[in-house]
Amino acid sequence: MIPEQIALQAKKCLSCKNAPCSASCPLGIDIPAFIRLLKEDKPEQAFEKIRSRSIFGEICSAVCPLDKHCRSSCVCGIKGQPVEIPMLENYLFDRYFIPEKCACDKQCDVSGSVAVVGSGVAGLSCAVTLAQKGVDVTVYEKAQLGGITANEIPPFRLERKAFEKILQYATCLGVKFRSDEFVSGSEVSVLSEAYNAVFLACGLQKEVAADVQGNCKGVVGATEFLRGRCKSGRKTVVIGGGNVAMDCARTALRSGSEVTVVYRRTQDDMPAFSEEKSSALREGVQFKCLLAPFSVNGTGDVISATFAEMKVVGQSGGRSAVEKTGKLITIDCDTVIMAVGSQADEEFFRRCGLQLVRGRVEVDNDMMTSVDGLFAGGDIVRGENTVAKAVRDGRQAAEGIIRYIDSKKLSCKE
Repeated sequence: MIPEQIALQAKKCLSCKNAPCSASCPLGIDIPAFIRLLKEDKPEQAFEKIRSRSIFGEICSAVCPLDKHCRSSCVCGIKGQPVEIPMLENYLFDRYFIPEKCACDKQCDVSGSVAVVGSGVAGLSCAVTLAQKGVDVTVYEKAQLGGITANEIPPFRLERKAFEKILQYATCLGVKFRSDEFVSGSEVSVLSEAYNAVFLACGLQKEVAADVQGNCKGVVGATEFLRGRCKSGRKTVVIGGGNVAMDCARTALRSGSEVTVVYRRTQDDMPAFSEEKSSALREGVQFKCLLAPFSVNGTGDVISATFAEMKVVGQSGGRSAVEKTGKLITIDCDTVIMAVGSQADEEFFRRCGLQLVRGRVEVDNDMMTSVDGLFAGGDIVRGENTVAKAVRDGRQAAEGIIRYIDSKKLSCKE
């Protein structure tokens, strides 16, 4: 018997014929179908309905934005509260996703070998989709397995165990992992000769550096901070307005620090998901907007940070345009966390034989780049986006790789 709160949420579903929730799901999950099975008290079948499209349900339900994708499109939300689809998905995966059991349905339809560079959600999605079909897959990771989602999203948003289950499932399917192994751009061509195809899921490898004067101890990058390599002090300033900035702020707050997030545009312009901003504010993070970083101050340790005041001067591209007023504002702090975004490592991709377009790798419908047999997906293709879209990229690339391998075999026979 499923829990009462799960049953009540399932009962709310109207089973819409042209379900907008499914249409807005990047993974194409038949949401009314799995909820209908829950209504019929068939939770295992409901889980299998989702798993046929994605094994990342526990992760997506935790970190996908509530104001995008399935929940935001629920018809029930027009006049009341939408069905809590992420809650239902999380319940099913927490209870029924048993890696060893789920890996038993592995097929052996395709022979071949593929190298995946990067073990984030896009890389793992590609790896498990290929391995499910019998492809020999090796994943290369320069740091800890799981990439940004597993290692930089704080545990109060996503527990590590959700990723451990994915890694265990992939291992059961036969995926081989080579962690702490950096693959340079020039080495990608070596992998291309050793494998039938290569999938690049290495993300945006370089943090954007803010244009700030001063060089003091206590100025750290978001990646360094979220991976636990440094700690916040008594008063922390986080520069940036995205989800990473919110994660840094809420993490610092939990260590006992007084936290201020500073952003150069308005609060509405912040790219962070609305629920992440709301959570930060509710927990006690202060927001100071229309301030651009100018300098960090101190002869050794940071003692303050100075910002240039900005003002709204109109609309530009749908967002408020800002310019400096000439006034400077200083905030006392002993830690400054730079969370202003990430960008692709152009040198890495140049050595792969790829030319970036507006900082991104261009791919075709099969997620293949301009280099034969070299595929790419995730943030390096679409920029920082949702986990669900990265999972979709990995699956789409795997399907494209299988077609590519089959076409090569066919041409060899001819």
